Amino acid sequence: MVLDFYDKRILHHLQLNAKVTHRKMSEELGLSLTAVYERVKRLERNGIIKKYSIEVDASKLGKKQKIFCLVNLKNHSKKEFSRFVGQMDGFSEVMECYQLAGEFDFMLKVLVRDIADYQEFIIDKFGELENVAQVKTAFVLSDEKISEIIPVD
Repeated sequence: MVLDFYDKRILHHLQLNAKVTHRKMSEELGLSLTAVYERVKRLERNGIIKKYSIEVDASKLGKKQKIFCLVNLKNHSKKEFSRFVGQMDGFSEVMECYQLAGEFDFMLKVLVRDIADYQEFIIDKFGELENVAQVKTAFVLSDEKISEIIPVD
């Protein structure tokens, strides 16, 4: 699907605020309400807009410690990689899981209350996984830049 100027502007508006109304976008873009509605529906049908969500302040829910874990597995079969990803789906502490090329097999973004909570996660949950060979941990001191906005220009 080829995106024109208006499609890109609509995506930009929705990424900044998923609750922006079609009416507000039509006023700002100089398009009719119907044209905006049809464009949004087409973007959804074509899978460019995957879902609508909210951003929650994790620290206000007591989840103040963000940690990145670099993980190597013992067995590198496709089945074991899939199994590991499935296990990560089962851990609510694991917010993101990326398979990597290079020195490590996976990188995890983990969110917990504090270091004691992380220790409990590592010992009681993660430590029980049989195929984990190595974990390197990096504690986040501060968030300097976080963006969920995908450039559409």
